[in-house]
Amino acid sequence: MSGAVAALVAASDRRIARQLREAGATAPERAVSFEPERGIDRRRLGRLEDKGVVHRANGGYWLDEPAWEAMHARRRTQVLIVLAIAILAFAAITYFSQSH
Repeated sequence: MSGAVAALVAASDRRIARQLREAGATAPERAVSFEPERGIDRRRLGRLEDKGVVHRANGGYWLDEPAWEAMHARRRTQVLIVLAIAILAFAAITYFSQSH
């Protein structure tokens, strides 16, 4: 996934979470009717449902905060792994290009 697409996805996810939090929809009994205006948000809402971060209840949606935090922890770990690989690759290229 390109950096720009990843940024759009992350922004959409944050927007959905913010809107649900602002509506107080952080538990099944507080689920709210929710229809995102933006196309990307509608698609991301489905993905967040698939990941167990957003749930349907009582005809509405609610945000599972612990699942949201767990998803972000996984994303941070993935970013750190990619950065570590990039740094190691850069170091290896630099080392081998200077030794010849």
